Amino acid sequence: MAGYFALRRATFEAGHGFNPIGYKIGLELIVKCNCERVVEVPIIFENRRFGYSKLTMRQQLLYLQHLRRLYIHSSAFVADRTIWLRRSAGHHR
Repeated sequence: MAGYFALRRATFEAGHGFNPIGYKIGLELIVKCNCERVVEVPIIFENRRFGYSKLTMRQQLLYLQHLRRLYIHSSAFVADRTIWLRRSAGHHR
């Protein structure tokens, strides 16, 4: 996930609890704003001519930690929505 991203203001305002780790704010927004339609526009990478990569081992570990947190967040969202759907359909447990 590199490059630019965009979303509608209403989609952004529907999100909550933003707390990204590292550089993956786009991933955080996709999950926490419940984006249903994601479109990727490919970009072409070339070898770096100046500077150095910020992709260190630490950044890779932070990325895995971020994925774990987003998985837990989305699992809780699915569970809450399932309970709400059951209640609204008249199925009580």
